[in-house]
Amino acid sequence: GDEEARLLEAARKEDQQRSFAKRVEALAAYEVAQARKLGTHYAINDARKAAYEASRRQAVAEGFEHVPQLEALVQFLLSTACRRGEALGLFWDRIDWDERTAFLPTTKNGRPRKLSVRSDVLALLKSLPRESDLVFDIGVKDLANAWPRICDAAGIEDLRIHDLRHEGISRAAESGKFSTVLDLQAYSGGRFRLGLGSQIKVHIEKRYGSKWERPAARMAEPDPPAKSA
Repeated sequence: GDEEARLLEAARKEDQQRSFAKRVEALAAYEVAQARKLGTHYAINDARKAAYEASRRQAVAEGFEHVPQLEALVQFLLSTACRRGEALGLFWDRIDWDERTAFLPTTKNGRPRKLSVRSDVLALLKSLPRESDLVFDIGVKDLANAWPRICDAAGIEDLRIHDLRHEGISRAAESGKFSTVLDLQAYSGGRFRLGLGSQIKVHIEKRYGSKWERPAARMAEPDPPAKSA
């Protein structure tokens, strides 16, 4: 929908800014290192400022590599309904490009899971640089700082990163690919509770009707008994 288009466009712009900043840092690195050898604090600051200004002009003139890191992450979370931590912990060697799957050996519920990945999302992943073993080479804190900027740019309020998983589950429920709620739970690697989120509840009840409450109740774990004083 329109919100998704705006979110992806905002993620692309954030990626563009991050890619530009990375190129500027690389271009300025030598001059900044030389600036540290100067005698005074003012001389160091002036030299650093000049180095960065020159590097920005060079990056604009020459261009820079656009790395769609955040756009790919958003697309991956929406299309697979996996958790943020599962995505950030995904290694390159756990992607099967031929089968179009990503393998998660460890998940929140303790069981491994294989994710189906759309071709367009795989194409985005292939465009990412392999600078580490991780597919999404971005720290939790870095992502937490970037996310509010993306949402502000998209004009979307109160959207958590985890909500992308909720949206992915809702889309899976609407797809008709899963005959029961238990099948959907197996796909998403999680248990559903009625209080999990109204968006998921609406889509699942629309798809499965009264089947929703009975399996969910069976899967829910009872609260432990209160300890006596």
